[in-house]
Amino acid sequence: MSKELLAQYGHKVPFSEKDKTMSAFLSLKLALLSYFSTKDLSVIEGEENINSNTEYQEKYLQTIFHFHHFFELFMKDVLRLINPILAMKINHDNGTEILKLIQGEYKIGLDTKSIEFHSALVRLKSFAGDDSKPEICRVIRKDGHFNTLKSLNFWRNTAWHDGTWIMKYSEFDIFISKQVLPLVITSIENSHYKGYERLWKYQKPLSNIDVISNFMVMSKKQKYDHKLICLNKAIGYACYNMPTYYPTEYDGTSDEMKNKITEDSWADEVRTCFLCGDFSLYLYGQDISIVDPRNGDIEYEGWEIDSVKCKTCQLDLLKAYSDKEPSLYDDSIPLIWKTRDYRIY
Repeated sequence: MSKELLAQYGHKVPFSEKDKTMSAFLSLKLALLSYFSTKDLSVIEGEENINSNTEYQEKYLQTIFHFHHFFELFMKDVLRLINPILAMKINHDNGTEILKLIQGEYKIGLDTKSIEFHSALVRLKSFAGDDSKPEICRVIRKDGHFNTLKSLNFWRNTAWHDGTWIMKYSEFDIFISKQVLPLVITSIENSHYKGYERLWKYQKPLSNIDVISNFMVMSKKQKYDHKLICLNKAIGYACYNMPTYYPTEYDGTSDEMKNKITEDSWADEVRTCFLCGDFSLYLYGQDISIVDPRNGDIEYEGWEIDSVKCKTCQLDLLKAYSDKEPSLYDDSIPLIWKTRDYRIY
């Protein structure tokens, strides 16, 4: 290692905006968008056919790659806070021994290229016993978090290098929603990345729903509720498509509603969207009937909403993915799957 390189990197630099890699936030945003866009794939395709579902594979790869990229950049930024040389390629991954190199007490090879995911993870963990180092080092040392990052690296490598191994939808959902997402939030809350949510998080909807908070609550429950996760993914995806303008207010008068429905002849009703506030939430219904199996007589006829789609924020919900009223999960959501009675015989 040259004296010039030591002079440049052989000291701890003061904390500044430069200690955060901006593309890490972008990768986190892209990872969330990709994950949220998988809200209905398992319902459309059975898991036994998941490997032939190219749409799922595309979203799966985007999600895994971008979460992996976020954590790699994040860990290297934490190492640079301790000392910039720790984020450089060295034929040693024990952080304490690397610091000896900086002090001129240990001779090992050095490369000016930055390290890869695995080395960054091992180096951070090696500082877990030092209370003078960032708290995130101790957070990552926890078996659950450390193993989550090892698994993320494994799935990224098998997809990137082999191109054949991918998780089934249920496995993927559990891994991301119950392991990766909680670790993302924990890492941000316990590091210098805290306070920069505007660079990666969705816009807060009018109904005050926060799907990240919902995922944190769900991750602590043992029972896996796939439909609840699908609902939150659909809402999260729409929150990333919120308009920047102030929503136009409509009073829902018949003339205004008729004009709106005319724009989509399949729609049965238009409402103000509970997420973006625009008068662009289209409701699609179907006639339903109950037949007496004994004689074939119709006992009941009615009409019900079975899907909704906002033309502004792209909220897209199917009753098949959330047969319970979403308001049962979150009271800030209005009733959606209402039924209109036509006739009871």
